[in-house]
Amino acid sequence: MSLLEFNNWRKAIGDQEKINALDQVALNLKRTMSKMIDEEGEVTKTTKYSSRYDVYKSAPYFLEIMPFGVTKGSMLPMLLEKLGFTNEEMIAFGDNYNDITMIGYAGLGVAMGNAEEDVKKIANYVCESNDDDGVAKTLEKYVLKSNI
Repeated sequence: MSLLEFNNWRKAIGDQEKINALDQVALNLKRTMSKMIDEEGEVTKTTKYSSRYDVYKSAPYFLEIMPFGVTKGSMLPMLLEKLGFTNEEMIAFGDNYNDITMIGYAGLGVAMGNAEEDVKKIANYVCESNDDDGVAKTLEKYVLKSNI
């Protein structure tokens, strides 16, 4: 959202009290984000913004802002129940901070070879990178049980 779009959105709200609250959220978010950005201007980590939002770097150019507790891993129990599986029967692959809860929940949490170091630390297994067919090789190894 550009600054112009943001300002138009603020004007459309019309209620000064709500606009002030929105401005405060934006200011606090800016302060939080400034703690996450390195000298090159890249987001460096994940953080919780008050008790309302989780902020994740999911790529050098993506910043995800989600309601607190809404993660890739938070919906898995309901999905698995609906499908009739347990987390022990699940494999989850990921490479960035927004994948940590999903990898931690899965019976086999797999970090890609090109994953952030924090992601690799919580994974049960680190496979080859995306470019080296890491997902396919891991599925062959653990699901199809072939020797690679």
